[in-house]
Amino acid sequence: MYLSLAWGDPIHVRSIVQMATAHLEGCVKKALGKADAKRPLGALLCTPAAKRLIPSDARAGASEFMRLVGNPSKHDYTNDRSRGSVFIYQDAVFSYLLARRFGAHALELSGHLEGLVAAAEDATRQDCYFHGAQLPIHSR
Repeated sequence: MYLSLAWGDPIHVRSIVQMATAHLEGCVKKALGKADAKRPLGALLCTPAAKRLIPSDARAGASEFMRLVGNPSKHDYTNDRSRGSVFIYQDAVFSYLLARRFGAHALELSGHLEGLVAAAEDATRQDCYFHGAQLPIHSR
């Protein structure tokens, strides 16, 4: 749904990139627990808990994602030449896919992924997600 919005209207591209960043940050926070919930993702990836749970190559990839995509989506409003958008549609697609990949990896390492996938599948079967009801999350 997000990507189709950006395809139809380029004004949504930046929002898609920001949502991808928020998705990744939320997954890492869920994986690490509540201790560091108020830290931004860049700082969170440097914590001892993140270093114990997430392999260094995945942490490095997520940090690079934040440097190239996440932080500019929050703080930069024009490109380097001060003209036009910071992001294009392809950036939104790439950001979306990378954030889902890194996020799923963090949740899988922490043991949360299977329960969250099962809850989403269950809610979809019950049409809960599409009618505004709360998405039930079960731990297994």
